[in-house]
Amino acid sequence: VMASAIVGPEGFRRPRLGHDGVISWLTSLLWGGFYKEKYDGIITSAAHDDSECFYESLEWALGVGWADEMMAWAQRGEARKSAKHVKSIRMALKWKQFRRSGGDTICSVARHWWCEARHHLKPQLPMLAFVGPDGSGKSSVIAGVADKLSKMGLQQKFLHWRPYGVQGREDLGQPVSNPHADLPRGWLSSTVKLGVLFWDWWLASLTVLKHARAKTSLVISDRYYNDMLVDPIRYRYGAGLGLARRVFKRFPQPELVFVLVGDPEIILPRKREIPMDILSQQLVLYRNLERRLGDRGRLINVNDSLEDVIEDVFSHLKAYLRGEKKESFKADMSRHLRVAQFVPHYPSVEGISAYCRGLSKEMNLISPRSCPVITLRTELKNLSGDEELLHYPHNSRNPMSLPKDLIRDLENNVHQLDGVVFHGAYHPKIGMLRRHLTRIGIPFIFVPHDPYVPELTQHHALRKWAFWHVFEKRTIRNAVAVQLLAGEHERPLRELGFDIPTEVIPNGCELETISEIPDQVRIPGTGDRVRIQFIGRMDRNHKGLDLLVEAFGQFVREGSFNEVDLILTGNDWEDREELENLSLKLGLKDRVFFTGPRPEHSLVIHSEADVVILPSRFDGFGLCIVEAMLAARPVLVSRRAGVSSHVDDAGGGWLFEPTVEGIKDGLIQACLARLEWPAMGEANRHYVVNNLTWKQAAQKTLDMYRRHF
Repeated sequence: VMASAIVGPEGFRRPRLGHDGVISWLTSLLWGGFYKEKYDGIITSAAHDDSECFYESLEWALGVGWADEMMAWAQRGEARKSAKHVKSIRMALKWKQFRRSGGDTICSVARHWWCEARHHLKPQLPMLAFVGPDGSGKSSVIAGVADKLSKMGLQQKFLHWRPYGVQGREDLGQPVSNPHADLPRGWLSSTVKLGVLFWDWWLASLTVLKHARAKTSLVISDRYYNDMLVDPIRYRYGAGLGLARRVFKRFPQPELVFVLVGDPEIILPRKREIPMDILSQQLVLYRNLERRLGDRGRLINVNDSLEDVIEDVFSHLKAYLRGEKKESFKADMSRHLRVAQFVPHYPSVEGISAYCRGLSKEMNLISPRSCPVITLRTELKNLSGDEELLHYPHNSRNPMSLPKDLIRDLENNVHQLDGVVFHGAYHPKIGMLRRHLTRIGIPFIFVPHDPYVPELTQHHALRKWAFWHVFEKRTIRNAVAVQLLAGEHERPLRELGFDIPTEVIPNGCELETISEIPDQVRIPGTGDRVRIQFIGRMDRNHKGLDLLVEAFGQFVREGSFNEVDLILTGNDWEDREELENLSLKLGLKDRVFFTGPRPEHSLVIHSEADVVILPSRFDGFGLCIVEAMLAARPVLVSRRAGVSSHVDDAGGGWLFEPTVEGIKDGLIQACLARLEWPAMGEANRHYVVNNLTWKQAAQKTLDMYRRHF
């Protein structure tokens, strides 16, 4: 063909007339199985004006018999008759080629079918699914994307909700005006329905859908089976969602799922099929679904114009076809969130309750109803009145048990939560709830409050070793982020092999509590006797209180500080008796005082002290030190406490290594600088007011939640 090509008037080479006629005739006939009548003229002309070339080409391709027959049709202008003999003509072509070059033909056929098998086993064109609430614009977005694909020369095969077997369904469904009108089916019929869906999806996926994707078409589904996890009432599903989740994991998976979400105030006016509260709940569940889908999910913001939404979807699709990785979703830093703090023992007198009380109050002021607290306590005492509680009273001796009502409400997202925050390391109920949230698809952030240093596991070491391997490391690994209270806590986490995102946000304090300080307050260093104060639980391992008592004994024996007393205030943590015996053994009966818990506000207790000390072997932060700084007290702090860097920046205290020698040297340095205590206390208060308030922490925390939830 190339050798006998001619140069046309426009200067381009083209096949001679005889070749052109055969090409025009056989191309559509052999590949498509049909005849194109628009080529009547060129075929008839080739049969008359270049008959020798035309006949030789037919003979070379099909043999003498078919060449004679088709030559006669062409000369009489009856080339269309060939459409009735496509199968025979194809067979003649194959037989002629086989006789001409049998080995090459066999190899070519084998390559063809191997290529076909590869394409069917792993189709090059993806299946796309679009999900979102009514009013999110799925149909319009699909139409816009389909138009762009058509311009690229890519065909599409459309589904709605399910494939409907091998034959498919011409009618892709009508708009539903009341999706929740019908009652759900019973458990048995719903389970049977899951089986039917399973069969339907796999049958179509292995046949017509795979063939379409291997050949010419992208498959686009308007809603698909996972949509039932968000809105089971629409599909009249009455069995458990946990069962549906487990079954859906065995279904064929779309390559890309576009989850269309936005603000309910924008979506609802477009379609008012469901009320605002249900729409808001669905939007949360759709976001959770997208996270659960991992790399296959794409979150699309439909607050923008339709053209922008279509362009956003199409850009994700093009990136996928180019083999690019999923881009991070650009967080909407103005979006309203609702994130629950899970603190089973809330409220209590320890630091985690104080943390959640202050954070919840300020976050709810910035963004109303954004920070509820989930508690399991049966009796609620010492509530501030500013927190929003999700109360599930649960009195069980089993440390692993959780209220069934809590699990059910989380499964149905009754509280419309965008996420949950776990507080505290090595907590049995956190380990159990983590399993449920992972199953349900609600994301969570983990705040261990303490660094994962070796000293953390010295107390109850065997129990913590078992808990670590069964629960704790899975909690860390499955979290969307780990929040740390100090930057130096990241290194121990990385040394354990975790590459999870981390966020550092320090504790804060409530400035309003300054009003708790009496008008007539002790000025540091001006009393007859110096009061070194510790406030916290009587925990010798964590808080380093055994080190403190021993160091104070050496401080008394070796120095000339006979006017210095040590006061320890707080709840017993199994260790008070041992600490008291240690102080008696060291001869400190009249110098070390254990007051137990006191009813006054902590700032009142700090205000009675000259210096406040925190000797922890390790500590997540040290909220008592922030309160002492707010009370204008100089502080002595272990370098292993998260607050130590803030004490250093404030310039109102001393840092020491958590050893007997280090604590003793710190006490000596502090007492030698007694005249500087008032100024150091004021420097501490100034630093806290400007850097460590709950208002500042709440805004940083809210921004963090918007990035990760």
